[in-house]
Amino acid sequence: MGTPESPIDQSAQSSMELDESGQTLFEAILHPNSAIETVVSDWVEAYTISADAALPVIINFIIRSCGCNRSVSADVHVDDDEIVKTLEELQEAFDKETMSDYPLVSKSRDFKKFRKSLLEFFHRLIKQVKHSILYDDVFCERLQAWIMAMSRHTATTIALALMTVLCETAQEIQSEFNIARRQLITEQNKNKGARNTRNKDRINSLHAQTKELEDKKNQLDGFLGAFFDGYRDVEAIIRAECIRELGLWITKYPDRFLDDIYLRYLGWQLSDKTPSTRIEAIKSLSRVYANETFIRNLRHFTERFKSRLLEMALRESDINVRIPSIQLLTQISKAGLFEDEDRAKFALLIYSDNSKIRKAVATFIMSTLQEDYISIGLEKVRSATSEGSTRRKKASSAKNIKEDWVKFKCFAEFLVKCGAEIKNERLSVEEEDHMEDENESETDANYGDAAITQRIGGGKKSRIGLAVHDLWSELSLLHDWKSLAEYLSKDHSLRSGGSLSRLSDNESVPSDPIEEGYRLSEEEETVLVEVLVSCLKLLVTEVTNVKDKKDVETQLEQTRGEISRTMAKLLPRLLTKYAPDAGRIAEVLQIPSIMGVEVYMDLRMNKAFSSLVDDIKKLFLKHTHPLVLAHAAEAIRHIMQYENFASLMETTLSELQEEVVINFKEECETNGLIDSHLSSDQVHAIGASLYRLEQLISVINAVESVEEGEDDKDVSNLVVTLAKRGLLGIPEEEKIVLSAINFLWHYILWKVNNIFPSETESEDIDISTEIAENLMKRRDNIVEALSELVLDEAGSSNVRRNAFINTCNIYWLFSSDIFYSSDNNNVTRLRLTCPSHMQRHFAQYVEKELERLRGLVDAAITHASEEIANDVDEDEEEQVVEKRTKTTKKDLDAIISLDLKYSIMETAGSLLRATRIGVFNADYTATVVCQYGRFGNDVDELIRKVVQEFKERATEEGSSILCRVCIDSMQKSFELYVDDKTSTMESTNLLARVFAHALQLRDIYDNTPRRDSEHITHMHFQAIQFITSKMVELNNEEDRKATKVIKYFKPLTLLLGGIKSADATRINSKLQEEFQNKGLSIPENEREWEPYYSYTQKLHKILGKIAETSRILMDIEVKQPRKRRRPAREERLDLEELVHTQTPNKQSKTK
Repeated sequence: MGTPESPIDQSAQSSMELDESGQTLFEAILHPNSAIETVVSDWVEAYTISADAALPVIINFIIRSCGCNRSVSADVHVDDDEIVKTLEELQEAFDKETMSDYPLVSKSRDFKKFRKSLLEFFHRLIKQVKHSILYDDVFCERLQAWIMAMSRHTATTIALALMTVLCETAQEIQSEFNIARRQLITEQNKNKGARNTRNKDRINSLHAQTKELEDKKNQLDGFLGAFFDGYRDVEAIIRAECIRELGLWITKYPDRFLDDIYLRYLGWQLSDKTPSTRIEAIKSLSRVYANETFIRNLRHFTERFKSRLLEMALRESDINVRIPSIQLLTQISKAGLFEDEDRAKFALLIYSDNSKIRKAVATFIMSTLQEDYISIGLEKVRSATSEGSTRRKKASSAKNIKEDWVKFKCFAEFLVKCGAEIKNERLSVEEEDHMEDENESETDANYGDAAITQRIGGGKKSRIGLAVHDLWSELSLLHDWKSLAEYLSKDHSLRSGGSLSRLSDNESVPSDPIEEGYRLSEEEETVLVEVLVSCLKLLVTEVTNVKDKKDVETQLEQTRGEISRTMAKLLPRLLTKYAPDAGRIAEVLQIPSIMGVEVYMDLRMNKAFSSLVDDIKKLFLKHTHPLVLAHAAEAIRHIMQYENFASLMETTLSELQEEVVINFKEECETNGLIDSHLSSDQVHAIGASLYRLEQLISVINAVESVEEGEDDKDVSNLVVTLAKRGLLGIPEEEKIVLSAINFLWHYILWKVNNIFPSETESEDIDISTEIAENLMKRRDNIVEALSELVLDEAGSSNVRRNAFINTCNIYWLFSSDIFYSSDNNNVTRLRLTCPSHMQRHFAQYVEKELERLRGLVDAAITHASEEIANDVDEDEEEQVVEKRTKTTKKDLDAIISLDLKYSIMETAGSLLRATRIGVFNADYTATVVCQYGRFGNDVDELIRKVVQEFKERATEEGSSILCRVCIDSMQKSFELYVDDKTSTMESTNLLARVFAHALQLRDIYDNTPRRDSEHITHMHFQAIQFITSKMVELNNEEDRKATKVIKYFKPLTLLLGGIKSADATRINSKLQEEFQNKGLSIPENEREWEPYYSYTQKLHKILGKIAETSRILMDIEVKQPRKRRRPAREERLDLEELVHTQTPNKQSKTK
């Protein structure tokens, strides 16, 4: 089997001779340049000449398409029993052959277009014979008999494809049949009692025609059995083929297949254990629902399987199945087959944590908004303005209705309703869990509920923001940000007695019906403020339909300028209106960072700018909510970038620093701050003032302000004292400790910045001894405090992790080149090296912390697996649950929450960075690298980059470090498996592949000296010693674990690639020596020892190759003549050619 030696080009060859074996036909279909139409015509012509000669050709062609090179005899006119017997003989012979994948699934380039050509052949064949041999007594009968007897993938695919094209023919016949039957009924009704012979002949003719058409339809059902056998086949690929074709049959022959009898098969396969089959069922249904004329026939099916479809959209574990399910439900909703209750559940997906899901449901959300909210809201406002008004007032009111405002109100109503539904579901599921502290402020609670957040990169984004992001391209309303900003800047509250008040549930106050339509509830207004800010962020970050990068930047700048000009006028109103509300003002404070502040100068609005800065300052001093303070600080940082306003900012910022520092000192006047008990009021007051100070120093150089006063009044010393309170382990004070840690890091950064201005070269720096000693004293005090927090095993995990990260940051900062290149002794004195014992303690902390985090990952996997088990129907097998659970374990990135993933990356990344830049010994890299494959793709990608960096360093410095990291990491990874902390050693095998790529050596024939050869060999020595020592240790304890140790040879085998003969000899000797010295026997043909056998075989194979190469080279040397000179015309031998051909040069002997 294969491509023909001479390509078949039907443009030059109008016909071909079809051999009985089917090989010619097979090669014609296989060749990409074949004209399928001509091939079909040749076979049809051959059939019309002799059916007995043509049928074996197509039967053997099908057999060859199945991957079998044998053929059947010319006698295909046998009964079914003989066909089965013949196929069994073929199967027996086929099993003895060593074959690759059969053509339909082969990855070979030769078969890339085979499936398409094969199906096209049978499609064109039926089209050509549908008015001729299709209905004779031989063609269909014999073809059906052979194909149905084969029954596996290729034959089933052919049978289903034939049935698909026959459906097109059957639908044509059905249309003719319907016309003939109507004509017959008409004639019968018209000629009742008539004795006209001509009329009787017409009726008899129509009877005969309808009978003929009915027989033709029935004759086309022969291949339908392939579906009934295949849809429940054990092979998922066959089940998927059946479901795909059934969907086509329904669309091509609806008179027959658009019926619950056949639709139910699609419904049943929605619960198939294989995702590929479920996807095909969804796609088939999507094609059916796309035809509006079918909807009437789909109502019963929809009602029956709607719950399963909704379940797939809401909880399907495979994202590739879930997205099409959402799209299908959108179609069903559009057809009006969705109940309101189901629509409400489906709409909650807009708050999904997966962007693909939110984008998939966006179309449904848009239609739901328009139908269920906006249209109703507009009609309500229009009706309200009509009641009790004169015609003139009616016209005036209708004209003045701001429809955009009504639409925004409806959008907010929708988002609030979805948020409430999610909250209710969460409370019902977690009703036994601990509720939030009842003493939490109402403002914080409301804002927290309205802005459930997810961590995106280095920051957080609310679920409202995520929803807006994925509705941005679908919902044009969101692009009308000016109208929304104006809407929010207005006051739509009811006025009673000159004061503003909100309309409560029990009040009934006469009001303007239009204003009533605009009025927002508290939750709706909070949501719309978030929507506005999210829209503004999208406007200055995303551009569509622009390819040129310069054009993108230009458009973004223009958009930012337009936003700046508009918001410069509206922002003061928003700040005034929402100043009392922490949740809303926190969002509004993000707007200055989006604007270009230079617009105030362009518009000559210096007074407005000063007012803006004053408002931000007041809000920073007034509020205690973390988000308000963080966003206000970011606004200050953004404004400080514009040097034109430096003089206007200087006085305000100086006053701000002074007030913040004084406030903090006043709150910390408690004696014995290091160990005294703090009341809840003190905790709140100190926490708020410290967080305010932390945010301020993160954007402003406030070193002078915080160092004023005596040592006990020095702010930096007070903060160190608060950080040490983390050793007390009081949960209520965790936020205080975290703020203290972050403050100390920024404080040290500003201290170093004061010594090294950015414009000054490091060698020109000159600082006094007093300044250096002051910095060293403060730095060492901070490092000591943070180190104690890291090593406090009873401490909070968050506190320990943040203390570790910032301790590493400080070591990194003071080990940088600026402290080595300076000529000033006081500068070089500031260099800081982490002691070896502290490095060891920190590495142990990271190891334990990663194990703790892995425990949280395992809990998430268990929870996801339990949900899968609950979703599986009772009649499904246990294997279904097990298989889908394994899939869930592999898909860690979908299971691990973003906050947990962030904690993992922070912990692992901090240690890896410390080892890469030399703060810690490179050997401690193994602490993290051994976790490869346990925490998802993000951590794995980080590890791969670190290994790649060590590889690049190895090319310059040698592979000593890389080899140490490699073997230490693999041993740690494997010990996790031996100690039953992981169920398989798949992670170790994957890690071995990463290192095998990094340790690629030169070719075994390259005899040039290698300086790192010794390191590679020693790495294998260490691994062998590890294995044998473990076996001796575990043989006395537990045989099962001792057996597991042998498996370590499998990943070790991957590291043998490319080593030289001398190294292989030494490794092999070391292997035998270790087993003999430790008294370990090596059994023969034991399955558990297969990794060992593979390792030794690889060593022997390397030695064998070297020996063969040496023999060839020696043979060349021996065959050179001793006493005869080489002829002058003979060229020198090419050593590479000799090694390649492995044959001596016979021309070396002269005559």
